[in-house]
Amino acid sequence: FLVGYRRQTLAQSLEDTVAHQQAILSLQAFAQEMVDNVPIGLLILSPDLSILSVNKTFLDSFHVGANDVLGRSLSDVIRSEGPPRRILGGLAPGSGPQDLLLDLAVPGSKGPRPSRLTMTQISDVEGKGRLLLTIEDQTDSERLRAAAEGSERRLRELVQSIDAIVWEADAKSQQFTFVSRM
Repeated sequence: FLVGYRRQTLAQSLEDTVAHQQAILSLQAFAQEMVDNVPIGLLILSPDLSILSVNKTFLDSFHVGANDVLGRSLSDVIRSEGPPRRILGGLAPGSGPQDLLLDLAVPGSKGPRPSRLTMTQISDVEGKGRLLLTIEDQTDSERLRAAAEGSERRLRELVQSIDAIVWEADAKSQQFTFVSRM
């Protein structure tokens, strides 16, 4: 009787272990799918700025493969003036999230593009310090800003060519913000 009970207990323990492992694998797959589908690039860096992990969005947006970036230094993968030095500042103990606006290029990509980098300190399950780097393509924002500036410049030129005085005032302060020349 005792041997049969031990076998039954051992079998149940093995079934529970397998069920827990399957649940963990399922959660890992779900988490990886979520990370891969975030619409911004995500990189996990070691304290020496080696790339430990990267999501699919980053790989797709810069047209590179995981083997091209994993284990490599950030400065070997991302080209821009000074980001590794500025990112190192993000690893200082107690520093909060930091944002940088840079033109980034990845070797093999279509050239530099305006990007917002956000750096946040994180720790892995063993408590080792890591840096989460998010990279958001700002190409559309930059293009819209440039178009708005161009439109405003053309409007001012048009107003200056009119044979009349045109003025613009702030509604709250009732201060003139623009007066044309005649």
